Amino acid sequence: MSSLTALAVSVGLLAGLATYLFVSDIWGLGLYLWAAFITWGAFFHSGGKEQALVSTIACSLFGVVAGIICVLLLNKVDLGLSTPIWLSIIVTLAAFLIVLASSIPLFSTVPVVFYGFAAFAALIFLKGIPADDLLVPSLGNPAVAIGLSLIMGAVFGYVSEKLTGMLASS
Repeated sequence: MSSLTALAVSVGLLAGLATYLFVSDIWGLGLYLWAAFITWGAFFHSGGKEQALVSTIACSLFGVVAGIICVLLLNKVDLGLSTPIWLSIIVTLAAFLIVLASSIPLFSTVPVVFYGFAAFAALIFLKGIPADDLLVPSLGNPAVAIGLSLIMGAVFGYVSEKLTGMLASS
């Protein structure tokens, strides 16, 4: 089987499986399929293999942590500024620090950090999740759910790469 056909079969089958697992919520964790697809793609865009698996997970979770800090600052620190101005300042500082942190090899894939940050922000702002929900140490915490979703996406990327290799060599 050609490499392209093997990749198409692998990704197609695993995308169907992922959709079933996430949408049926078989684990009862309320995971987000769209977030998993972000890191699935990020895994391949980061070069694949074990290094990309580690990098994709670390960078996307770093983005989630940066997002948590931003939301908590926005909601817990009152400087008397309007929300758009205060949020703009917070995001400016977060983006600055994310890029500076890229000097640490584990966090050097800056786009994937921003993917994690954006996935977290989308979940929080579009669903209107209160900042206090981020402080609850449970699997029901939205930050945990988005983090697990991002991890699962990277894992699906890794598995699809391995399955592609097996199919292409047959």
